Amino acid sequence: MGGKQAALREAAPILISSLWAAWVAGAAMAALNGIAEELQGGSVWGWGGLYRLQIWHVLAWTLFGLVWGALNILRRIRHRTKAAFGAWLGFPIYLAIWLFVIGYANLYWLPVIRSLESLAASALLVLAAAFLYRMGDKALGIRVKRPHLAWLTVALALVGVASFIGETGLRHSLLSMHPLPVITLTSRPPNVLLVVLDAVRPDHLGCYGYARPTSPRLDRFAAGSIIFEDAFAPSAYTQESAPALFTSAYPSTHGMFNFTDRLPTDFPLLPETLHRHGYRTGIFSTIRNVSAVFGYDRGMDDIFGVAVDPMEGSLLSQYLLRLSERRLPLISGICRGLLRLSRKLFACRDRVGTEDPRIITEQVVEWIGEDTDRPFFAYIHYRGGHHDYIPPAPYDRLFDPSYPGKPVISYPQGQPSFPPFVYSRPLSGPARTNMIAQYDGEIRLHDEAMGRLFEALEQMEIAERTIIVITAVHGEEFFEHGGWGHGQSLHDELIHVPLIVRIPESPLLGKRVKTLVSLIDIYPTLCSLCGVSFGDGDRTAAGQDLSPLLWGMEIKTLRDHVYAELHQGGHSARTLRTQTHKAIWARHGRKIARLLYDIRKDPRETNALAPEDDPHGGALFRKMEDLARAARLSR
Repeated sequence: MGGKQAALREAAPILISSLWAAWVAGAAMAALNGIAEELQGGSVWGWGGLYRLQIWHVLAWTLFGLVWGALNILRRIRHRTKAAFGAWLGFPIYLAIWLFVIGYANLYWLPVIRSLESLAASALLVLAAAFLYRMGDKALGIRVKRPHLAWLTVALALVGVASFIGETGLRHSLLSMHPLPVITLTSRPPNVLLVVLDAVRPDHLGCYGYARPTSPRLDRFAAGSIIFEDAFAPSAYTQESAPALFTSAYPSTHGMFNFTDRLPTDFPLLPETLHRHGYRTGIFSTIRNVSAVFGYDRGMDDIFGVAVDPMEGSLLSQYLLRLSERRLPLISGICRGLLRLSRKLFACRDRVGTEDPRIITEQVVEWIGEDTDRPFFAYIHYRGGHHDYIPPAPYDRLFDPSYPGKPVISYPQGQPSFPPFVYSRPLSGPARTNMIAQYDGEIRLHDEAMGRLFEALEQMEIAERTIIVITAVHGEEFFEHGGWGHGQSLHDELIHVPLIVRIPESPLLGKRVKTLVSLIDIYPTLCSLCGVSFGDGDRTAAGQDLSPLLWGMEIKTLRDHVYAELHQGGHSARTLRTQTHKAIWARHGRKIARLLYDIRKDPRETNALAPEDDPHGGALFRKMEDLARAARLSR
């Protein structure tokens, strides 16, 4: 009984010690996570914001500390020996470091975590961790006394204070050292409205030949505009593709690959450039990837976006997210609760409040109407045809009213898809047909919002002095190449995008253009149309100025190809496309594929040719490698 009573008396100190061990472990993992992301080129947290990341880790690791303390109390009762907690006090810190190592190994160097290669590597790392910890415990025999916890407290406090000072003081002092000059223009430049219909494929719009009436209002607008038939995105998902509109750079150059990357500060952004020349600037975004958290507020007078939790990009949150998606008793619920706590504490304010494009359009119209005398730049990023496909009534039954069951709003969730190596599961014919009908219903809903936007510009009598650009940052796949959604390949259904441009008094209004163009061309083109220099000469654009083409003039140096990239952890791909051929290089773990298509004979890319069997193959792949190398060197 004496041993048990002694153990119970020591319960509180043991529990407190375990909590502190967990808190230090959380702070250590946060520091490692934040520093690693910063060294890769900057993150959503920044050097000064590490304290927020540490607060989140410390809060989450509190639960582990309670469990760890309970286990050590039980150990004390069972062995009836005086608690010598030096070795087990260091275990949470050790565990945090190895979770960091294993997490980054799977994120950046290994294939998907469920692959045999990833599982084997993770198991090897765990065994190595256990062996090294045991050997270290025997060799060092560390004994930590309780007074040492006071020093841990001081160390944590100093790190927190230093980070807070860096966040609030250093950032503001740097901004004051580099104020943005405002250049006064002698004549009034045109307004600019840049509209993104996320995940909307051109072949699902009437103005691009689709049979269904998905876009009657947009079709009428396009009839009096310039339609680019061969416009392509520089990537297949928003995180990599949208920055091209703001930077005129390829993904390898701007470095926006994952949910912790921010727009690089050494790139002059499109809204910054226009703001310096007297433009009023605003952004309206329903997509989390395009928000202030990721640096899209630079150069913006007003930003309306959805709530985004920057902690979702941390390794800890990714672990919790994966556990929350499993049906594990108690554990899944606890993980979901912790993620809700994180969003409540750290998410930015939701200034859009809805994904309904009609309501967002009214916000845009109200913002434009606040000051019609000053030229404006407005960027609108609608949800478009993004998964899940959940159009409200009557759009959910508009294109497949006879479907007997509930509308099919989602595709099968299986292994992460990365053709040609890993494939998703198919849907039955009727289910796939209905899901595409829901996708089309989403487009029709957005078409109604677009009609209201065009109408408002006419009513405010500013349509004739407003440049309007309508596009998408990627497409959507419906199992054409064994995948669903986007981000898994660089086939045309994912990178071929609509591009509709209206420039008042352009001689090409009502015309269709077959020239190959990329979204990276939009930034320098808009600057030229507005009479301002691209980036004020700070950086060279990868894109081309298409303004002469829009005025009906010839561009002798116009490129004859488009290039795109994709970066997904341990997977990557790149493609080079001409009017006649398309080359794709893809890597999944250690597997590499080189695909070549003759677009003239095989526009749907169904029959890959061996590169050595086509006279164009070798030249295309060499050109692709040159572009990839140049993009990396430009970073």
